[in-house]
Amino acid sequence: MKSLFGRIVVKPEFHDENTKNLRIIMWVLVAALIAFTITGFKLLSYDAARLLKHFPHYYSATPIDEAVREFFFVRIIIVLFLMVLLAGLHSNSVGVRVKHGLFITSMVVVMASIGYLQGMLLIVKPSLLAYTVVLFGLMAFTYIPVWLSTFICAVGFVAAGYTMHTFARLNPEYTNVLVYFVILSLLSIAISKTNFKRRLRELSQERELEVALSLLGERNKVLEKKSDRDAMTEITNRGYFDKMLGEVVHNPSPFAVIMIDVDNFKKFNDTYGHVAGDDCLRRVAQAITGALCRDGDSVSRYGGEEFGVILQATTVEGARSVAERIRQNIRALGIPHEKSAAGVVTVSLGVAVIPRAGQMSLTEVVEQADKCLYESKEYGRDRVTVKVVEVPA
Repeated sequence: MKSLFGRIVVKPEFHDENTKNLRIIMWVLVAALIAFTITGFKLLSYDAARLLKHFPHYYSATPIDEAVREFFFVRIIIVLFLMVLLAGLHSNSVGVRVKHGLFITSMVVVMASIGYLQGMLLIVKPSLLAYTVVLFGLMAFTYIPVWLSTFICAVGFVAAGYTMHTFARLNPEYTNVLVYFVILSLLSIAISKTNFKRRLRELSQERELEVALSLLGERNKVLEKKSDRDAMTEITNRGYFDKMLGEVVHNPSPFAVIMIDVDNFKKFNDTYGHVAGDDCLRRVAQAITGALCRDGDSVSRYGGEEFGVILQATTVEGARSVAERIRQNIRALGIPHEKSAAGVVTVSLGVAVIPRAGQMSLTEVVEQADKCLYESKEYGRDRVTVKVVEVPA
């Protein structure tokens, strides 16, 4: 069975759609059979009586009660078999390959059952209704290849033909009915082929769309990441700083903003050149980044030789400690600066600590940190000034 179903399984992409639609068809068929059976033995007796009347050679020694029971039990067996297959299709514990096998088996059983019952109905009252409804339902609402639809139609045709041959010895009237079966089957196969190819095209288009959307999402992420980066220092830029600060000011947790300025940087550029100045800013950015130990903290190039740091969920002591560590890290770089009193590159820092969320804008927060920064410069540079900002309620 494994090798057989390994060769004839339908497209895995259609499995969920196929099983869902097939379950609906099977439930409708089971409900119809049950309803037709529990209408009582009166209707079954009528069917059996018609069989005895038309085919005494078959039921010559069969009392009508036995004919009723035979007709009754055939329907019950079909219902029970369909219920077992439905249970397998509903189960989540079986593998995909087994479910594919159950799917094909269910289609075969459905068409064999409806073909057999249709043959019985044709004996009593010629009609193609049941066969037509089930056949078109299977072909229109499941996505199967042409060879499988041909096989399914052949099963229903053989079951109906065998039933009529057994009971009616195929008189000309039933021969015409079999011709109708063939025409219906060919039409159903054509519907199945069109349906299957259409669904394949839709699936291909859906996959192409998913791939395109995935690529677009990845490119957008790359572009967004690039737009947040400063090309020279390779840290985040002013736009990212403003965005992060906009999120932080609305949080209930206390936070701090540190504004950092490289001391006498214009004189450094004039003395050592712009290439050395760019290299100095890159090394300063790396030193600041190295001083931040928590994932939630961030550093951005605010503009020129100025940097901004955002510390989330921090205290006054915590903010002061980080600022001092930044100052010491940059001084420890030992970048020569003959125009600086220290003889090396240093920075001045202004720290504004916001103890709670309030009615402060981004601009007001940065202004408070800038005031502390100017105070550090005024009192000799290479120092840290900290201020706790009073936030209006």
